[in-house]
Amino acid sequence: MTKRWFLLMCAAGTITAAQAQDTIPDAARIQGIVNYLASDKLKGRGTAEKGGKTASHYVAKQF
Repeated sequence: MTKRWFLLMCAAGTITAAQAQDTIPDAARIQGIVNYLASDKLKGRGTAEKGGKTASHYVAKQF
């Protein structure tokens, strides 16, 4: 019984994980995000600095 329960939970997790990604990663989009986050526009990414806050808001919005 325990083995069946385990297999059922693994199958459910696999199905859920497969449905979670609804878009195919796009290299150009990823490169654009990395370029923006590494740009001089976001200078000062230290703790509580404006650039770090801007970057965190950008990441939250994108993902």
